[in-house]
Amino acid sequence: MATLENLGLVEKIIAKPISYKATPLKEGSLMLLQKKSKEHRILQKKTKSLLNGDQKKNVLIAHEENTQFTITSERKLFVKRLEKSFAEAKTCEMIFPAAGLHFTLFHFFQVLKMALREGAKIRIITEATQCASTSKKLEILKKNPFFEIKLASSPINFGIILFDNKQVNMCISSNLAEVPSLGTNNQQFVEAAKMMFKVMWSNDQERNMRNLETLTQLEELQKSNIQNQQLKQIS
Repeated sequence: MATLENLGLVEKIIAKPISYKATPLKEGSLMLLQKKSKEHRILQKKTKSLLNGDQKKNVLIAHEENTQFTITSERKLFVKRLEKSFAEAKTCEMIFPAAGLHFTLFHFFQVLKMALREGAKIRIITEATQCASTSKKLEILKKNPFFEIKLASSPINFGIILFDNKQVNMCISSNLAEVPSLGTNNQQFVEAAKMMFKVMWSNDQERNMRNLETLTQLEELQKSNIQNQQLKQIS
């Protein structure tokens, strides 16, 4: 009888003796239907919440399972892998010293030039170079508006390349222009590289590298000093 009371199907009449009054059939049926509808809605919400939780968990698990770390120790394989990444990337951000800049332009100048023509955006943070061939290649690349370069305000002792904010390539060799190299799509590594580039790009003073007269003058001065030393040795 207590269950029927809780369902609203009977009313308890306090008297002597205690009696019960049944709820009309039509009204009672409506109350039961409303109660079942409410229980169904609650069950739907709980089911949806559980499913959404499982989906998020599955996405996280899938993401972790897809994470890869690749160490490349063979130079030709490294060049081939980077060439493919440069050709496919829509954005590319790089940080490396002058040696890394020379290595990159020596091996990937043509693919970088082609990527820029196809609309890829390339940004580089590096050091000043005194290599004539590297300077000439930079002049050509800077003719494209999608290419930007800044000189670091302090020496760079690491090398990082970020492709499409999804893939990071990091030099793990003591020689920053050589293998081995670490490549990964790990989200933590990617976010760290993005933040590092963002901070350095905003803090480093942009220098006009379209005009390389200063570098050219340095090269000519060095050549002149070498020639003078050779003449002194001869005399």
